Amino acid sequence: MSEQTITYILFGLGVVLSILIPYGIEWSNDRVKFSGKYVVGRLLGAALAIVPFLTGMVDMLDGIDPAGAFVYGWFASSVGRQAQKVYSLGKSKLGNGS
Repeated sequence: MSEQTITYILFGLGVVLSILIPYGIEWSNDRVKFSGKYVVGRLLGAALAIVPFLTGMVDMLDGIDPAGAFVYGWFASSVGRQAQKVYSLGKSKLGNGS
């Protein structure tokens, strides 16, 4: 397996674990059912972060340490979730006539 393949796998693993670990913590505390609507922002953030690398526009991910690829995947997913929260908050504020 090439180093580039391992890098992309670890990026994906960072994204997946950034979804499963917070959900697991919530489930263990409150037995919250899994909701796909919270995953959409994370997946969108990760997809937007990986597109430049897949298209060859940026070659940073090719030279990144495997642990860095994992962190980059986790971070990209988290940024997507935070953007989703801001969008939802703004939408609810505007919907209430404020």
